[in-house]
Amino acid sequence: MALFLLYIIKSSICLTLFYLFFVLAMRNSTFFRFNRITLLVGTVVCMLLPLFPVTISQGQLVQVPMQVLSEVLVGESASPSALFTDMPTAGKETLIKEASPTSEWGLTGILGSVYIIGMVITLGLILSSLFRMWQIIRNAPRRKENGYWLIVIPHSIHSFSFGKYIVLSEEDYQNNSIVLVHEQMHLHYRHTQDSLWFMLITILHWFNPVVWLMRLEMQQLHEFEADEGVIKQGIDATQYQLLLVKKAVGTRLYSMANGFNHSKLKKRITMMLKERTNGWARLKLLIAVPIVMGTMLVFARPEVKETLDKMVPVTEQENNQPQDLIAMKEFFNREMEKNKMALQETKSGVIHSFLINKNNQILYDRKKAVKQDEILKVIVESFLNSAADHKGKTGKDLVQSLGITYDIHANEYVVYKYLCEIKRALEKLPELAPQMELDGSKEKWPILVFFDDPKSFSKEADSKRYAGIEVKLYNEDTEVIGIKDFTENELKDKLTKLKHDQNDIMTVQLKFSPNAQTEEINRVKELLRMLYVPQKIELGEKVAAK
Repeated sequence: MALFLLYIIKSSICLTLFYLFFVLAMRNSTFFRFNRITLLVGTVVCMLLPLFPVTISQGQLVQVPMQVLSEVLVGESASPSALFTDMPTAGKETLIKEASPTSEWGLTGILGSVYIIGMVITLGLILSSLFRMWQIIRNAPRRKENGYWLIVIPHSIHSFSFGKYIVLSEEDYQNNSIVLVHEQMHLHYRHTQDSLWFMLITILHWFNPVVWLMRLEMQQLHEFEADEGVIKQGIDATQYQLLLVKKAVGTRLYSMANGFNHSKLKKRITMMLKERTNGWARLKLLIAVPIVMGTMLVFARPEVKETLDKMVPVTEQENNQPQDLIAMKEFFNREMEKNKMALQETKSGVIHSFLINKNNQILYDRKKAVKQDEILKVIVESFLNSAADHKGKTGKDLVQSLGITYDIHANEYVVYKYLCEIKRALEKLPELAPQMELDGSKEKWPILVFFDDPKSFSKEADSKRYAGIEVKLYNEDTEVIGIKDFTENELKDKLTKLKHDQNDIMTVQLKFSPNAQTEEINRVKELLRMLYVPQKIELGEKVAAK
């Protein structure tokens, strides 16, 4: 919801700027069709523009309001990690106190609720108008004319057209053929499609008065274009204008449709009498180009100047990496002890976090799933952008740390590989810091990583049972494990325990019944590879694997 609200706000800003441009540069011209296309294309661009991210090498002052709004709604700074102000003193065990994000979530929830309520009300009003109009179309007799359906109502009704239907009163049909020609023009120019598009925009941007004004602007253009079409059919302009005056009295019931007396009378007559605008005036549309560029600049966000994949080649493992999970955690603990003075001396900082769940997925700030080869990019971008933002606002360096939690059922080898990538990313920060005009000395980028105790993040073990599948592990010719019709957690527990107890080369045998699902067989093979990393597993055969 937060990201959607941010999109709605950005697109609403675009629509407002575009409408101001249209009113100042295009509204009073007689290019009715050109103006109509401009409104359509302009609104489409306004709705799409916020969906395309733009990055620049260095932040600008004009971007600050939008960045602050992004941080409030979705925490789009380096991360949604909490700022902390009360740092521990020496001797305390707790190193970092993470602030609660309740207020941000509360604001997003309130705004989201108000927005949804307003959207539902607007949708209800539009559907109500469409339903009343459709009742008339459905219940009245009709006849097929040249490409449209004509409906004549015996009682008094304001004429209108929608889709392929034209609705007239009996009086207008018998005495005022001009009214029918006018409605035919609406169908000829396909004005219904425009109306449907602006209905959608109105539902999404019900809170923005500019959108309602823009919708009225499009309805006026429809009338101007239809009036122009009627005159081109050879109908006397004075007679047509007198008919407009006669029909101007009354209430419009079907705001979603195009009608003969739908728009402001004085404006319509003025446009019919106005001298045609010079064709070169269309070049005013070029003024919109710098407006679009400026809007993109406001929405842009400073990022690392070069692609991280080019700056830092991804390697499987550094030569100086510790060779197991315990050694890796000991390395981070030593670095934390060595750099804890940085925590004690600072008054502010940021904590980032990773969670490794029982499915061996790593989640950044417990929300965004990250692939192993994306960890370096995520950490570098988060740390450098956070430091650059803080430096720009306060002129001071920012101390950042990283909390890691992993599920007790997560595979230790997978956790170890993730930690290798995290270590490599943190060690690259001093090298890449100058790219963001930051100090690249190592003492400015201490490695501060702490671990929560492994725990289970699910209340119940996985209940799915792999019926008809049997797994056996052999040490030479001796069967060490045999398990059949098991759950995923049961297999994990046995294999994890075996890995701690056995260091010898093992042989894996996988058997399955004809009723076993291919999906389930592949999942079991994946678990076996994950824990013992065999070169291959042949179904029904014994294959050597570590």
